[in-house]
Amino acid sequence: MTDAQVARLLRDVAEALRAGLPLQSYLTSPTTTLTMPTHQRELLHATIESGASMTTAFHRLGVLTAVELSLLGAGEKSGNFDAALDAAADGIERRRKARLDTLKGLAYPLLMLAAAGCILPLPLVVTGGVAAYLSKAVWLPLVVGLALVFAVFVVPRLRPGSPLRSVPRAVMYRVPVVGASLRRGGHARFAQTLSSCIAAGLGMHEALAAAISAADVPDIAARSDEILETLHRGGTLTEAVQASRAFHPRFIARVAQAEATGRLPETLEELAAAEEAVATRMVRGLVIASIGLVFLSVVVVIAIGIITGFQGYLGSIDAQIQMAK
Repeated sequence: MTDAQVARLLRDVAEALRAGLPLQSYLTSPTTTLTMPTHQRELLHATIESGASMTTAFHRLGVLTAVELSLLGAGEKSGNFDAALDAAADGIERRRKARLDTLKGLAYPLLMLAAAGCILPLPLVVTGGVAAYLSKAVWLPLVVGLALVFAVFVVPRLRPGSPLRSVPRAVMYRVPVVGASLRRGGHARFAQTLSSCIAAGLGMHEALAAAISAADVPDIAARSDEILETLHRGGTLTEAVQASRAFHPRFIARVAQAEATGRLPETLEELAAAEEAVATRMVRGLVIASIGLVFLSVVVVIAIGIITGFQGYLGSIDAQIQMAK
């Protein structure tokens, strides 16, 4: 299932629960679950019929992360399962939007890189022929094209814990500028999701679990147990955020001020907007730098072509002079 399909599934179940329809009755009827894939409906129904919890049923589907399952478990225990389902769906949709925004931001630099791969070997057309040029020029555009196809069509259909999802993401987080932009975007999703969950009436533990899931930042996810445990021991939200060791001092200070003044949802919204603005500026800077790099590459290729041609011209004149002698 794609992220969009998983979010839709969670929202459908939440809507049924809010309408007062028992989950077993909802899953038994094919007409009330027309939008749900048959396999998922049958698996959920069989798991719940066996006496397992609703969180266990979703766990067996294999479409949610550990943090999302933790959120559902907390919601089920507190009696806010429908709100937890909505919060998990919100997190998945924000994560999906962030991935699409990242792809949009990286698409132009990647296309410029592919263009550079076609431009740089151009002198080979003169010195070695078209076959020699194609043998060098085809590889970089091919790799870029395959990477884009993988990111757009394959990644959304992978399971949350698949190495084909986690490994490329971990690599991107280590790339200068790109990684910093992804982290600031993740901080924005964290703040936005936390604000929405608090405003919706979810408990702080459930809200924080949803925010961790929506952020989708490896540094935060790796310390999710420590973050939630800090809150469980009676710590403040500020202390839980500090436990992640992922947020900059200004972010933490604003959260502490909001807790002290009772303006947590409003401040988190402001933080989300500020972090998103920083991430956007970083992506724009990357695009501008890539344009400059490609332009410089074109200038270098043209200069090499001119110099090579001029040298050839001087060589031909010298040869004619020698023949005349």
